[in-house]
Amino acid sequence: MKKTPSKISDVPSVFLTPSAAFLIAIFLCGAVMGTVCACKMPAHDNILSAYADSYISSLSGVQISWKTFAASLFDQLRYPCFICLSGIIGAGILLIPAAIFFRGFFLSFLISSLICSGQNLAFLTSIILFAPYSLISIPCTLVLSSWAFTHSRRMTAISGRQNRKGKGGKRSRFARDYIFQKRIFVCFGVFLMCAVVQAVCVPWLYAFFISAN
Repeated sequence: MKKTPSKISDVPSVFLTPSAAFLIAIFLCGAVMGTVCACKMPAHDNILSAYADSYISSLSGVQISWKTFAASLFDQLRYPCFICLSGIIGAGILLIPAAIFFRGFFLSFLISSLICSGQNLAFLTSIILFAPYSLISIPCTLVLSSWAFTHSRRMTAISGRQNRKGKGGKRSRFARDYIFQKRIFVCFGVFLMCAVVQAVCVPWLYAFFISAN
């Protein structure tokens, strides 16, 4: 009987669960590190205020342009694209955790900067600026990274076997099956929706919040 080729969808959940738990721990470590760095930064009244103001100034108006949407799209897709492409190569077992760490670090650093900057109602402001899309994009990024990380581990194992046998056909087919998975396209559809929310809804909510206070 002919054996069906391996695909990323054939990976049992018993292998995905440890990868997901490991990457969630890495994300939390990055988030804690970002918070500590923001809170321990010397002279944060000047440095963090400037950092927070530079971000808030980009939300000063509610007019939406293609430039605003392109910036939001880049912000939402830079980490997922890097993670997804890293899943094709064996080095992804190092690159994906690094990307997840920095994703948690910079998000936490920005939120902590807003809170520590002395802005009025800083905590509520950070919720309005980040919660509408981060509550969806962050879990989706972690799910995507667990698939990519697991695939990278399997690619490393396949590469080792194929190198010993002098073959590479299964490796290229395995990478192709991974890239064209429907679940990958669903994740990027979610990120596209988050970019629309970030570009359209967040400036409107922020302007409404400022006018109400």
